[in-house]
Amino acid sequence: MDLAYHDNTFFLLSRYHGLFTFDLTGPSPVVFEYEDSTVNDINGAVDNIFLVSSRASGDLLCVKGEMFNTTLEQYKSFAIKRFDPEAAEGSSCWVEIKELGDQSLFLGSVNSMSLPSSMDAATKGNCIYFMEKQFMGENKFMKWLLGIRRDYRMRSYRFVKAYDVEQGIINTFFEFEENTGFGGRKAGFVSVPLWHGLSTSDTINQSEPF
Repeated sequence: MDLAYHDNTFFLLSRYHGLFTFDLTGPSPVVFEYEDSTVNDINGAVDNIFLVSSRASGDLLCVKGEMFNTTLEQYKSFAIKRFDPEAAEGSSCWVEIKELGDQSLFLGSVNSMSLPSSMDAATKGNCIYFMEKQFMGENKFMKWLLGIRRDYRMRSYRFVKAYDVEQGIINTFFEFEENTGFGGRKAGFVSVPLWHGLSTSDTINQSEPF
């Protein structure tokens, strides 16, 4: 599902076996498994749970996205939990939290990160930034079913969106088109986002928070 490095330990969240920790600081690796019900109910999606090491709070966070449509990868809300080893005696080692405070989360596969919103005037605290993919174009199956003999074209768009934790709403940050096509066009695909903690430029400093 996802992997994160937090507090000198690797954390692996498995779809079928719960949460594993790998402590590599000693002469021999130490592996520990937590029983975890977080991954049991994922509505068929395999990429909607993210591990984030929080710089602001020092906690390991688990962010679970709830989708309108698992096939189209369209999110409608997010739930946030904090890792608590002492809570592992129950059905989960995670404790739900309702706010992020003055920090922004950026979700990506094995690449999620947390930054204080004060580091970047273009981002807003208590928000989750993520990437969403949508296809727009003609339906290939319906064209085949109706016997329409034309080249099929489809456009794929990536949207970088922000989820406001307090208000529970999602807004689009910006969008771009992928070079995805059929019928003679070469298909190109954009991978999951790779977030980088760069120093803030003057241009970004002048941007309005989203």
